[in-house]
Amino acid sequence: MFELTDEYLTGVQQLDDQHREILARFGTLVRVLRQDEATNHLSYVLSFLRGYAASHFRLEQETMTKFEYPDFLEHKAQHDSFEQEFVQLGKEMDHYGASNELAEHVSLVVTDLLLKHIQNHDLKMAGYLGPLVKEWRPL
Repeated sequence: MFELTDEYLTGVQQLDDQHREILARFGTLVRVLRQDEATNHLSYVLSFLRGYAASHFRLEQETMTKFEYPDFLEHKAQHDSFEQEFVQLGKEMDHYGASNELAEHVSLVVTDLLLKHIQNHDLKMAGYLGPLVKEWRPL
């Protein structure tokens, strides 16, 4: 359902693999939403997405720092905004409880944020860093 198509590939295997995993988990949310089981799984999926995104962002930020990416601050600001959106979604769930409406809202927000982030920021970063990033491996 949600696949990382060629237009979203950064060319950095580890980043692309993580993007695939995020999209796969997000696909799980959408499937349970369609089965009217979203309220049973929303907390888990939202928690996973938030934690996995934070780990993924750390990897990207370490990469950008290591290779002195000139747009680091702008890119990090996007990560911070994404993380704040997850915090807000968690607060909504805590306040209103899990519901199909909230699951649908999460679905729309994450789709919009994730795909735009990859397309507008990750591809730019990978294009700039090019072969240097392909050789980088975290410690």
